[in-house]
Amino acid sequence: MSECSSPAHLFAATAQRRPDLVFALAPASARLPWAPEGFRLTYGAAEAQVARLRAAYAAAGYGHGSRVALMLENRPEMLLHWMALNGLGASIVPLNGDMRPEELRHQMAVSQAELVIAAPGFEGLLAQGLPRDLPVAGMDETPPRSRQPRAPGGGALDDESALLFTSGSTGKPKACILSNGYFLQLADWYVTMPGCAAMTPDTEISLTPLPFFHMNALGCTALGMIRIGGAIVPLDRFHPDRWWASIADSGATIVHALGVIPAIALQRPASADDRRHKARFTFAPGVDPVQRAAFEDRFGMTIVDGWAMTETGGAAITDTAGLPAIPGGRCIGAPRAGMEWRIVDEAGRNLPVGEA
Repeated sequence: MSECSSPAHLFAATAQRRPDLVFALAPASARLPWAPEGFRLTYGAAEAQVARLRAAYAAAGYGHGSRVALMLENRPEMLLHWMALNGLGASIVPLNGDMRPEELRHQMAVSQAELVIAAPGFEGLLAQGLPRDLPVAGMDETPPRSRQPRAPGGGALDDESALLFTSGSTGKPKACILSNGYFLQLADWYVTMPGCAAMTPDTEISLTPLPFFHMNALGCTALGMIRIGGAIVPLDRFHPDRWWASIADSGATIVHALGVIPAIALQRPASADDRRHKARFTFAPGVDPVQRAAFEDRFGMTIVDGWAMTETGGAAITDTAGLPAIPGGRCIGAPRAGMEWRIVDEAGRNLPVGEA
């Protein structure tokens, strides 16, 4: 694991080592609603913004043990506010702007966040879903004075870094309290995948359409790139009509996707953008085996499959990077050393090899 003990420490170390490297970018072809002409932000410029935000939060009384909710979409400001708050020992609660008011009320009641930082456009949702007395500030505004002032501190591996909510497939979403160590371990797993997914420091560009309120984009893409001095391309979502142009124009070497994205891409007409990219692999769990072969042949990009849970992070995770392909078969990958696992029947008994 990294010698750093928190995401903010890791970010500061990379920014100090190579302030000239690009931290986050998006091309104009991505047509982001908040950056229609695209954007490019270096580690040095990002660190200056983080320092300004950190000072503002500290002056307002936010520190070790504070929780601040962030409804900032996939804007780079989401990461800047996280680094600033994490540097004070505060925790973040990333929020999905597509929630219904009752879902937002549930998450705020569970998280007990004392402040919401929001991007423009969510005024209606916030008015309906937040307690009337909960303060809200824009991402570029000075945060209001904390009602529970705390001193800066923290920075240890066990300190709380974020609350991420599960999908709620069996009930209301549960909040996972995730530590600094959780995110560092997840990032370390991500940047040490073997085979076609092996990464080179200071050169990688990882593109994701996945949201920062999930562990994949926040822990793998974002912190993984910070870990090795790579760049993050955070899209607002998956858009089939500009997917390949966004990948090619950003210079992405790594692409994140969901299993359905290759199927959609295969239905699109052939284009010069199909092979204009530099990406070596796409991390896309759950792709149909037939579509996998067709996708890799047409687009020249290897699909890496895997399995993970928010609750387990990098401690219990599998991937197919470095493994031989199984023609026509499915595989969620192999565990890393140190991961304990069993395949059992309905009664919890171990099953022999070849049975599931």
